[in-house]
Amino acid sequence: QGDGLDMYTWTEYDAREGGTQVLKDGANNVKLTTEFLKIPGGDHGGSWAARIKGEPVDPGGHHNPSTARQFTVTHKR
Repeated sequence: QGDGLDMYTWTEYDAREGGTQVLKDGANNVKLTTEFLKIPGGDHGGSWAARIKGEPVDPGGHHNPSTARQFTVTHKR
């Protein structure tokens, strides 16, 4: 899709509970794993939490210190 990623996929997904997504960017030597988790409770069915982990694709490979990732959360009432 022109994004330059080597791969991206959902390894687990449930629209009501959350899921795990893996993105592999070999050009920047980084693999990102994002986990979205539903936390039950409250008046509106619960809240969402996200955990984001980055690790090198090749630990002995190049390191690009200018690599930046942006994660945006919006909340609409």
